[in-house]
Amino acid sequence: MKITVGQFNVKSKDIAHNYAQMKNLIEEAIENEFEMIVFGEYILSGFGCGGLFNSHDFVNEVIKYQDKLKGFAQNIAIVFGGLVYKENKLYNTGIVYYKDEVSYSFKHHLDKREMSEKNYFSSGENQVIKVKDSNMLVTFREDLFDHEKHYFDTIVVLDSSPINRLPVVNVNQNIVYSNTVGVTAVDKVVWINGGNSYIKEYNHYLTLNHPLEVGIIYGKGETQTISKLTALSNAIKIWSDQTFGKDKKWIVGSSGGLDSAVTTALLAISLGSENVITYNLSSKYNKKVTINNAQMIAKRLNVKHYENSIQDLIDETSTTLSSFGYNEISTFDQENIQARTRGHLLSAFSALENGVISNNSNKLELVLGYATMYGDTIGALSLIGDLTKVEVFEISAEINEYFKDEIIPNNLLPKVKDFEVVWETAPSAELKDDQVDPMKWFYHDLLLELVLTYSDEEILERYLDDQFQGMSIGDWLGFYDLLNGKNFLEDFNWFVRTMQINYFKRLQTPPVLAYSNRVLGFDYKESADVLPKSDLYLELEKKIIKKY
Repeated sequence: MKITVGQFNVKSKDIAHNYAQMKNLIEEAIENEFEMIVFGEYILSGFGCGGLFNSHDFVNEVIKYQDKLKGFAQNIAIVFGGLVYKENKLYNTGIVYYKDEVSYSFKHHLDKREMSEKNYFSSGENQVIKVKDSNMLVTFREDLFDHEKHYFDTIVVLDSSPINRLPVVNVNQNIVYSNTVGVTAVDKVVWINGGNSYIKEYNHYLTLNHPLEVGIIYGKGETQTISKLTALSNAIKIWSDQTFGKDKKWIVGSSGGLDSAVTTALLAISLGSENVITYNLSSKYNKKVTINNAQMIAKRLNVKHYENSIQDLIDETSTTLSSFGYNEISTFDQENIQARTRGHLLSAFSALENGVISNNSNKLELVLGYATMYGDTIGALSLIGDLTKVEVFEISAEINEYFKDEIIPNNLLPKVKDFEVVWETAPSAELKDDQVDPMKWFYHDLLLELVLTYSDEEILERYLDDQFQGMSIGDWLGFYDLLNGKNFLEDFNWFVRTMQINYFKRLQTPPVLAYSNRVLGFDYKESADVLPKSDLYLELEKKIIKKY
């Protein structure tokens, strides 16, 4: 049977748009004499619908458009992930239309990571459906490990997985894997839908030319990996266009540091340089090198750039506070005043330009609350908020390779040799003289992944049992003098406590563009309380001090 897959940008809630895309691809498949076309999961509704799945009106609208597809199924079988009401229950369903026949295969494991399926759907059973001479198991990513219960010659996997969670389908039979592209916003997470649809027949692959391409599969190809740069830039454009309309202006507070440089480049790649405006808002603490960096980045990206000192405004704020009787302002408060002044001005520029502000924080900064409320926590979207600083280093190299030019200044990138880090311009918020960010780069990035995966006690046990030495993180212990147990515990306690007390900030930050497998606030759930040390934690501390 001549099979193809239709892959397109599914817009959650926009049923008519999704139907129109399906119709176009079905007609293209018929014209090219395909006998079957397969689409992904939630193909008409999208999965970012939340409580709308509890709305009979919304579900009935989806079903109405599903029924319209039957008219195209006389000369081609149409397979897709849709919705079915049965005995007053709603099912996430693999639907097969062929001629006048309708067949269903119900999703069993309602464990989709990106949404709470059990809140909306009932569990059913996968079915093997015969189309022409093929026995097809129509299933879903979450049901894959049950496939051995069925007899089939072709497995059809309907999916809507993000770019970082694509499944490996281990079967000897023919495979049809259909996913979606685009972005899906759920709560405060914007998922990058992963595409990569393919057909495997007799151990050769049929694919689209690019994993995130929109269209149908025609011929032989190879499965491809998608770089961070491609994934993020593609998602930024789709999210911006869908949320604000095309050619929306984006405002970037360009400090001349690494995070704002990467953010500016991502926006220029995604939306075009003409839709990006950068502002360097320097105080007396900003160094010439970072001011020059901001100029150079804008010039090489051909981005409109403004720069000026905000010191007078900062001083006026201090004068105003003095008029209220606050004559003594701590260094910490002065730092926050600077950051909030920048947030205030960026908001004003955004309003004047009818634009939106980018949030420039990386994942490690968000975790440690290394940002000022209503200052650098503002923005419409956190573009790199799910990337550790090390991943920001990596994407910087991708950006420079993409442009074949030094867009991200080399003076911002560390030189690493034998697990030692040398900076020309070390990361700094530049809010006071000679300020350097408190993070232990590379080590804290790796520690973050452990903290998001294991309990504090499990991490201490790993350190105590020398398990760090067999892990990437262990290579950095010596550089940061953390082979000493007291130093390790002092740093670890600081990291964990700082993370916990800044939870309130993360609640008020913008939505994050998700890339990792451990997304803050979604995969890693928190409470607002500081967790006291358990008895086991205290016991492990003593053992570590004694041993090291």
